[in-house]
Amino acid sequence: AFFTKDLAEQISQIKSDFMKELDDKQKDVFENLVSGDESSFNITQKYGITRQRVQQIKDKVKEKFRKRLELNGISRNSINEADRLLPEKRYINVGRG
Repeated sequence: AFFTKDLAEQISQIKSDFMKELDDKQKDVFENLVSGDESSFNITQKYGITRQRVQQIKDKVKEKFRKRLELNGISRNSINEADRLLPEKRYINVGRG
């Protein structure tokens, strides 16, 4: 499947709806993930949690978002294509890993 503008808009809407369901800590971790910022330092400082805990939250949020995308008919290949074509936006960085 090829990445299209329509798919980008669909993913963006799903992401927006998904963000509304997260608590503040999860939102910060998810935004960190989507931005491609792999540093968890700011989050560990802000919430007084370990990097290991940040990673646990990241893994949980990533899996929930993958499932949400799948429920909306978006394949992992489409997500990987979005990341490949738009690395500067890092649309979702959840198709990997």
